[in-house]
Amino acid sequence: MLHTLDAIKTAAKNGANPHWFEPSTLRWFASRISEDVYPVEGGAYFVTSERDTQASEYMPRRYSVRFCSDEGSIDTIGEFRQYASRNGAHAAAARLSSIARGVVDGFKVTTEDRGHGIHAVYVTGSSNDIKAIHRAARKFARWVWDVTGPVSGGGSITDQGKTYTAQEIFHVPTPDPEGPFDVRVFSNAPEFKPSRGVVCIIVAQTAQEARDIIARESAKDGYSAGAYRPDSGERVSL
Repeated sequence: MLHTLDAIKTAAKNGANPHWFEPSTLRWFASRISEDVYPVEGGAYFVTSERDTQASEYMPRRYSVRFCSDEGSIDTIGEFRQYASRNGAHAAAARLSSIARGVVDGFKVTTEDRGHGIHAVYVTGSSNDIKAIHRAARKFARWVWDVTGPVSGGGSITDQGKTYTAQEIFHVPTPDPEGPFDVRVFSNAPEFKPSRGVVCIIVAQTAQEARDIIARESAKDGYSAGAYRPDSGERVSL
């Protein structure tokens, strides 16, 4: 864990990126390094700003979030010069640090994956801060899974009424698998028995296109359809 910018510079110099903070490197990108550091286990996030000095016209300064490992390896998180404002970049770095440490607004956060897209978020704090504890749980879910509200929630008081633990349950939609897909159309008509019931194969580029084809073909009397991987022939659940 790296707690200061000097610690980050030392780790980089003695480790995987000895030239990263050299003045000539920083001048090339017109880089500035913020002193604010966001420590996590294994390293720290920090923020830089850069201006494209090679552009034919003046380009405004933009901001990047970086991660330096304890071994001095530095990576850009997201896109280079992704953020238009200093506040936006620092908010992103703080959010990443909070998620990694499992701490939101000063409250300890743990999670449980219950399967089928159901996740439980547990947040513990003083029983005097019940509303803030539930806000922290929902903030964590918004940060990690981009979901806006729980499907259910509650909490319990322990430690002779001093400690409160919130439990918020969230449904996190599973991302669609990437295409393309072979949509196989089947019929139970005798003439299609030699082809194992396959009438035709329709190529779909996206999961939504495959779902639309399956719905259309399955609506026909005596027909059904399913999506398969073109390379392996494995059926895909959509």
